[in-house]
Amino acid sequence: MKIQKITEDIKRKFVELDFYANVNSAIETEITYPIETNFIYPTDPEQIKETAEQVLEEARKKNADLTQKDALRTASFAGGVAGMCAKIFENDSTLSEYLAPLEAEFRLFGESDLGMDPYFSAVNPPGFTKGAYTLSYETFHPYQLAVYDESAVMKNRPVNIPRICAVDYAYTYPIISKNDKVICALTPNVLFVGQKLIKDVSGDVLLLGSELGYLAYSLSLKDNVKSITVVEGDKNILSIFEEKLLPLMGTEKIKTAECNPIEFLSKTKDGEFDCVVASCFMSLAETNIYTRVKKEEQRFKNTKFFIRDETAFLMHLMSFTIRRLEEAYYLALGYDPSQIPLLAEDDEKKAKYIDKLTKNIVITSSEDIDNLTKLENLKKLIESSPYKI
Repeated sequence: MKIQKITEDIKRKFVELDFYANVNSAIETEITYPIETNFIYPTDPEQIKETAEQVLEEARKKNADLTQKDALRTASFAGGVAGMCAKIFENDSTLSEYLAPLEAEFRLFGESDLGMDPYFSAVNPPGFTKGAYTLSYETFHPYQLAVYDESAVMKNRPVNIPRICAVDYAYTYPIISKNDKVICALTPNVLFVGQKLIKDVSGDVLLLGSELGYLAYSLSLKDNVKSITVVEGDKNILSIFEEKLLPLMGTEKIKTAECNPIEFLSKTKDGEFDCVVASCFMSLAETNIYTRVKKEEQRFKNTKFFIRDETAFLMHLMSFTIRRLEEAYYLALGYDPSQIPLLAEDDEKKAKYIDKLTKNIVITSSEDIDNLTKLENLKKLIESSPYKI
């Protein structure tokens, strides 16, 4: 991409972009990342309950209709996320501007929301160790914070709002680790995103990635799902699935294949399956796998694709789009290219992928920048591109 001419309008837009990039960075660093890595210890449950009673009392004085769970949700948010947000935004008006959407997305899950999932009563595998692999259990403590879904985007501004939750009971869930490093876990995020992901899946299904079998089992319970072919590239994970998990599922709908999921997909014919569910990503570090799935998707006209964490991948790639936009801006201002800081090797690969997607784009106005920084437009570029990382 290149910027044809620097105008006052474009200058103002880049000041705005820089501001919101800093906001997103602060939210990621101070809120999302610490919660995702479990560095946020739960607020004392008794303190939460005490605050909830105060919230209920205030509601009664105002004749407001508020349930006990609503009050606990408000207290849990105030005792955790609000304090974290206050560290970022010292100005009260700015703080309230970002607190409102954060609170709107905040959820308090009870045992009826998570613990009653059929997986826990039907599958719920016993712990074991097989070579370097271990299946064991961990626990989210009451009111410990977690990320339950992909981030939302604020209206009228490019700010990512993390969807944060707490659980009001001790939520115990299975994990698989390799040499003490967790490689898959049935966190609240996996349950919530998984159910949303497979809602419209039907017919003969190709599932890329086995993990703990949650998606495979949940799909098998759907009356409109005929069959599930689970493809897993890690033979150890697959053997755990086949030997320890599949026998507990009590279904004949599921069959397995040991193969690199992308290679299997590349050999799959259009219409061979009704739906493809891609859940073969461990983290955003595997954005290259996401782009390969998107490239393969272009071949299919009679098969629907459902990709886990797609919005998160788009947001991640958008950060490199904005980075390249900023570089184009500095070059248009006459900066020496050597003055632009270099990216790490893996990040540079993603930025070069963006270069390919945007090579024919010429920025002439702030509206062009607005269009380029919309997630839906980045997705269209990816879906029409022959490139991959």
